[in-house]
Formats: sequence, structure tokens, C-alpha cells
Amino acid sequence: MKLSVVGLAVAFGLFFGGSVLVVSLAHVMSPNYGEVFLNLVASVCPGYHLTLAHSSVGAAVVGALYGLTNGAFCGAIFAWVYNLFVRD
Repeated sequence: MKLSVVGLAVAFGLFFGGSVLVVSLAHVMSPNYGEVFLNLVASVCPGYHLTLAHSSVGAAVVGALYGLTNGAFCGAIFAWVYNLFVRD
């Protein structure tokens, strides 16, 4: 059974974007929460820094958009590679 590339891209994008958003908002309320995860996100997303996530909700939205695009890209690649190896 083959995977839907678009479906998995949307699912991964929403999941990872939502995860970054929730952790970033929690980090705004409690500055020590999710620091390691947000440092990981900041290391792969240019323009997103942990100091920004600590200071504003707008930075949380920017991080969520980065997470949405990164997750969608990874989901599409995963489904595409999976479909290369699966038999009909």
C-alpha cells in the first residue's frame, strides 16, 4: 500500500508546527520549559532564536511556521522514499 505524499506532508507539517507552537508558547510563560527542543529548532531554522521565543508570542508563530514547512518537507520526502520501496 502506497502512502499519500500530500497527506503525509500535511500531517507531519501540522504535527511539527503545532509542537513548536505549543512548546514556544509554554516557553514564553515558563522560560525554562522546552529549552533544549527550542535550541534544536533554532539550530535548523535561520532567523529563529531562543531569545526571541522567550520574549514574544510572535516569535512562537514564526517558529510554528518554520515547523510547518520543515515538517511538511520531511513528511513528503518520507512518503516519497517509502513509496519507492513498497510493492503495489
